[in-house]
Amino acid sequence: KTVPQLLQRIPERFLERLAFLIISIWLGSPLLILAQHFFTNPAHPDPNGYKTLIMLNWVQFLNVLGNLGLILTVTTAAKIACKNQVDGDNWRNYLTTHLFPSMFFALFIWSFFASIFSKYSYSVWQGSLYRQEGFTTLIAYAGLLGSSSIIKNQKYLFKATFLFILTAVPVAGHYLFDMGSVGPIYATGIFYNLNHTAYYLLLSLFAAISLYLADDHSGNKSRILLPVITILSFALIYNNSLGPYLAALCGLALLFLGCHLKPTK
Repeated sequence: KTVPQLLQRIPERFLERLAFLIISIWLGSPLLILAQHFFTNPAHPDPNGYKTLIMLNWVQFLNVLGNLGLILTVTTAAKIACKNQVDGDNWRNYLTTHLFPSMFFALFIWSFFASIFSKYSYSVWQGSLYRQEGFTTLIAYAGLLGSSSIIKNQKYLFKATFLFILTAVPVAGHYLFDMGSVGPIYATGIFYNLNHTAYYLLLSLFAAISLYLADDHSGNKSRILLPVITILSFALIYNNSLGPYLAALCGLALLFLGCHLKPTK
């Protein structure tokens, strides 16, 4: 059998389940880092070096996860392309109707050639030791973004969002505990960066508020989300990082405005 025939035999539901698995592992990965923090020996001869090693291992793990997501994304895209060819659809029409992934793909190709011709080869591909912002990280971003775009089932989307929120609660609790033990200036959380912790808290807070506003308040989800929103808001306020704090205020205003202007059926 030909490659297009083999691709068409792969069930779309199977690809979606794999994408959901990859995204769930990604969203829940902070819990693994959190567990390593709790089991770290306080009398370690080089605690900062050990924490750096944990962070580097986390980055490598996420890169591998993103590469798997990229393979899944390419497989799914090839399956869609083969189906469009069988149905007689023009690929140009597909690019115009899927403008966002097409533009991201163009950016990815542009970054690839820019990395090849750069004279700072190692920095471009690997990034700095602290930031890890090289092209290899962009590959992981592309894989995770592509995997998330494969998920169409609303139940999967809700479960992934809820996992993200529940994971953020112990992360926020650890950050507050860290702040109480070493002070607000030196507290950095599991991300070892005050601003990065604020970004994470901001995104998780918006996810929790969005689920709360979308809920019909007939079950127990609202009772779970309200204390979660309180904890995340408390941690974000005490983080006192100006950029995410202003973004939270502006985002909340737009969110409530959008809900208020949403047409009723």
